[in-house]
Amino acid sequence: MYGNNSGVYGGNSPANVAGEIGAIYSAGSAGLVRAPEFTGMTAIGNGQVRLNLRGLTGKNFLLYTSTDLLNWSLLGAIPNPAGAAQFLDSVNGPQKFYRVVQP
Repeated sequence: MYGNNSGVYGGNSPANVAGEIGAIYSAGSAGLVRAPEFTGMTAIGNGQVRLNLRGLTGKNFLLYTSTDLLNWSLLGAIPNPAGAAQFLDSVNGPQKFYRVVQP
């Protein structure tokens, strides 16, 4: 059981912690807090791939690419007026990694 509600919970009861987590989750679900994320990636032929992105509405995405996960290059800035965007990229080589940020 949870004993005297100290230690892991720092004095908060499990119900309070659950309420705080629920509030954070609700804020994210409402679009108030959202880290940029990839929602899909599709090979569309001719050596191209379509990346689907979702993030904070109105903040541009910065998309980076790497072939070795150590050295990253800026691929481009992607406008994001509606909270979701797509980007087409040419794929050449055996592997390519992507990461996205919203500064």
